[in-house]
Amino acid sequence: MQRLQPDDPSHLGRYRLVGRLGEGGMGRVYLGRSEGGRTVAIKVVHEELARLPEFRARFAREVASARRVGGQWTAAVLDADVEAAMPWVATRYVLGPSLYEVVRDDFGPLPERTVRLLANRLAHALAAVHGAGLVHRDLKPSNVLVTVDGPCLIDFGIARAFEAVDTVLDGAARTRTGMLIGSPGFMSPEQARGLELRPPSDVFCLGSVLAYAATGRQPFGVSDSGGVHAQLFRVVEEEPDLDGMPAELMGLVRACLAKDPDLRPTTEEIAERTAAATGGPWLPGEVLEQLGRRAGQVLDHDHSTPGPAPAPAHTPSSAAAAGLAPAALPTMPGQPPTPLAGRPGRWRPGAMVVIPAVALALVVGGGAFVLTDGFRGFGGDKGGGTAAAPRAFFGSWEGALPKGTGAPEGRVRIDITEGAERSARISVLDKTRLCRTGSSIEQASQDEDSGGQVLTLSRTSVDRVTPAGSTDACWQPGRSTLGFARGAKNQLVWRVNGLGVQLVKEGDAPLGKYVGEGHWWGDKSDPETDSNTQLSIDGSSMDTATVTLRDGMGSKPSCDYEAKVFFADESELVTTPLLMASHLAYQEEECPETRSPMRMVVLPDKRLEYSFLDATGSARMTITP
Repeated sequence: MQRLQPDDPSHLGRYRLVGRLGEGGMGRVYLGRSEGGRTVAIKVVHEELARLPEFRARFAREVASARRVGGQWTAAVLDADVEAAMPWVATRYVLGPSLYEVVRDDFGPLPERTVRLLANRLAHALAAVHGAGLVHRDLKPSNVLVTVDGPCLIDFGIARAFEAVDTVLDGAARTRTGMLIGSPGFMSPEQARGLELRPPSDVFCLGSVLAYAATGRQPFGVSDSGGVHAQLFRVVEEEPDLDGMPAELMGLVRACLAKDPDLRPTTEEIAERTAAATGGPWLPGEVLEQLGRRAGQVLDHDHSTPGPAPAPAHTPSSAAAAGLAPAALPTMPGQPPTPLAGRPGRWRPGAMVVIPAVALALVVGGGAFVLTDGFRGFGGDKGGGTAAAPRAFFGSWEGALPKGTGAPEGRVRIDITEGAERSARISVLDKTRLCRTGSSIEQASQDEDSGGQVLTLSRTSVDRVTPAGSTDACWQPGRSTLGFARGAKNQLVWRVNGLGVQLVKEGDAPLGKYVGEGHWWGDKSDPETDSNTQLSIDGSSMDTATVTLRDGMGSKPSCDYEAKVFFADESELVTTPLLMASHLAYQEEECPETRSPMRMVVLPDKRLEYSFLDATGSARMTITP
């Protein structure tokens, strides 16, 4: 949650505002409290949309329908003012992270019992939505909040208010006829085609949500792999990727993901098929512990100053008073960043992307559409592309990857530079290779939990491997966040692929102790070391230094290798993989083309010890031959 800003209202209706919860393509979300102490999430429509009569009319109808939705597993609509200068709707505030955050940041794929209960509760929630005459249209992991008692479905019906709205694009009015609302990875085929939506569309989306919860992946891939058009094509034409789905749930999820809406089960059938034995918590203990730590965190922080009396939400601008339409609707990037961990109960109405009819026709048969994607934290760059990183992030940051977590055993370095097209470079060094990737900074925002700034980095693709080879063997970091550790100026936490990696800012690498007197020689007193071995480090800085190893081979000629310094501090120096420096005939016959990266340590007796990270060899060196 963020503090209220000077341009924020202090009250909306009978609710005093406490802070900002989030912002998206449709509006801004506040945490509010009534005089009786009831806490609500209040969603306020953007001024540009509020000026449009078509939007207001649709918004009023959808709010009226949403107020009829009941049930234990939905966030009920409690209050609204659709006639206000800035229309708003208040819903029950749910203190809990989204399903997306739980899977992406906290736990990973959830166990079979949890996913089964999730299916059961969401089926009941959708039955309540459909019973009120609504289709959710935007069911996705970020619209499912996770609480100790069970999941809670939010934002039902509101997405439809975007439809039939006239907007202005490129100076010419365009009616969004047949416009699609939703998140591309969680759309139904009929939604992607711009067809009329019925309850079975939500069942398909439920299948995608269950697949994500069980496997940690979107069943039709992400838009990074070929773009949004390719992702929508997979939704319409291809079978889902259900690798890793528990066998007990495979049949149900496949049925939900049937391309033909009439072949999908009803919500009542899903609830019946997933009726599980009661008793015991529905979530793993680790997730329950985290929910407990988060509970009350937002409610204990009242960032607003109570005013003597409610104030109007906004004063209409002169343009609005004159009935003038805005020059353009705001848009948000098509690939929103990963949400920040530990930020409970946010409303994520989603980013907006307008795609021309000609482009969409290539995939789904014509019509413009809007994609909402709730995988967005608070604030940030609204213009798309690469955001500017605060200067505090500039430099190189290095750390060890956690063992046994799916990441390679090795180290990572992230370089943040100013003005580069891909302003974050991520280098991952394992036992045999160095993989370099470029990433864009999608968003720079403020994290209320840590009190610091957070960068959101785009999903990466490997563009260089040392030694040269296929990039398939490289670990692929997904979309990630980079933020300062609490109270630390030179330590970052990189949250990626469900991991939390501690990074320390690199200073001037102390290479002097490793350079020695120019050369190191194999220690004759060490029976495990060939005295013909030579090692040298040429250069005074980590960026320019070259490590040369002449690997002694007894009576045979030597093997000569070169490498760069990947990391160095007072305790150790780690190189990049070693590449053969010369290609003499005997070397090609006797010497491996490449060697594993080396780790060097200067011992208390001033000798240097090196070892290959793949454990294929080691040696002790002295400063005298």
